[in-house]
Amino acid sequence: MKIRSYVSVVAQEVQTGKITEESEGILVTIRGLVTTPVTLDLPYGYQCYVNDGSGEVQVYISSSCNIDVSLLAKEGKLVSTTGFSGQYGTVYEVQPRIQHDLSKGNVDYILKNMYMTLDLFEQEKVLTYSTFVYVS
Repeated sequence: MKIRSYVSVVAQEVQTGKITEESEGILVTIRGLVTTPVTLDLPYGYQCYVNDGSGEVQVYISSSCNIDVSLLAKEGKLVSTTGFSGQYGTVYEVQPRIQHDLSKGNVDYILKNMYMTLDLFEQEKVLTYSTFVYVS
């Protein structure tokens, strides 16, 4: 059997807060900080939450994919995740397919889409705010 042609499917870059009903069924790539470290949902899989500053989204890894989830084990880690955008109940999620779909975030992303929470102490008052940095 010879394959004469094929279609290459490329994941769409989507902000974490834009994973919604409109993105369901699409192959997406999100990048952001792990806000809730990976937790067990066995025998079904693992889950964690990632946020790029636009809103938090669940990353759900099915146990049948045999993906090493240690990259998602620490809060504050910058990660890149590719997978299908989906929904379970009322929760929107990104579902990686293979190990290669999970990777460490890169410096370019930090410069383009990073957020930080800063605590400023001023005369016994704590002001907390988020700073969003976008570089075009």
